[in-house]
Amino acid sequence: MQKKILIAIDDSTHARYALTYAGSLLTRMKEYQCTLMNVQPIVSQYLLDEARTSSQVTETLKKVNDENTAQSRQILEKGKEALVRTGVKPEWISLVSQTRVQGLAKDIIEYAGAHLYDAIVVGRRGLSRLQKIFMGNVSDELSEHSLGVPVWVVDEGSRVERLLVAVDGSPATHKIVDYICRICSDIKDLHFIFYHVPHALDYPESERSPEIDRLITQSEAHFREILWPETTQQLQSAGLQPDHYELRKPARTAKIGKMILEAAQNFNCETIVVGRRGSHKAFYFGSTSRYVAKQSVDRAVWLVV
Repeated sequence: MQKKILIAIDDSTHARYALTYAGSLLTRMKEYQCTLMNVQPIVSQYLLDEARTSSQVTETLKKVNDENTAQSRQILEKGKEALVRTGVKPEWISLVSQTRVQGLAKDIIEYAGAHLYDAIVVGRRGLSRLQKIFMGNVSDELSEHSLGVPVWVVDEGSRVERLLVAVDGSPATHKIVDYICRICSDIKDLHFIFYHVPHALDYPESERSPEIDRLITQSEAHFREILWPETTQQLQSAGLQPDHYELRKPARTAKIGKMILEAAQNFNCETIVVGRRGSHKAFYFGSTSRYVAKQSVDRAVWLVV
């Protein structure tokens, strides 16, 4: 199955981190299509308005657009060269330079959604405005547009060898496992650590009751007896052998986001996989995914929607 990866780049160092990271994964895939996308700088509304009535301003506007296009193409060509150096086949790379229409983030998200990409890849501190949106400071409208397009936020030094996969036993777990199977099924040198901290443990002791305790026990039994066996069967059906994955169920010692980051460090996982939505739409994946993405250092974070 062909994977489609969209890498949003500018001329920053952090965009190069995204290219290196994506390249290291793409070169291990059997079939893929990679698109480098650059959204051009916004053109002054004053120029746009004045160009309607002034031929001189029209010429100025054309010059600005031509310069933006040339600069954008140069960024894309350099990005392609960097990606080819990682081993990606040049014939499988396409370049997209787009004038800004609705905003940097929204243009990229809408393009990715319209063309059915499997991931948007972005450097952690490159594309600063885009980064803010992917870190969770996003309106309901943008959240709607980003549904179905996972985002990979890449930091310096990120690699794709050992992945910490945060699961909470909710239906979101199925989405995460489906995604891993789709993206990683033909890559045989990855190791996955599924890290399960029950979301129900977020209840403070003062709010605990026999009914809540019963729900916690029931949720844990469902994960142990149904969800995890289903997960292992799905992983094996996708070609991932049992020695390529393991389950860790730690005792709760801190906030879940902090535990996930500490686990990634302790288990030497260079990539963290979390969901954007979780149980009861609150998540361990909501505030937690936002915390993990913001606080993670020298790692990549996949935000699966």
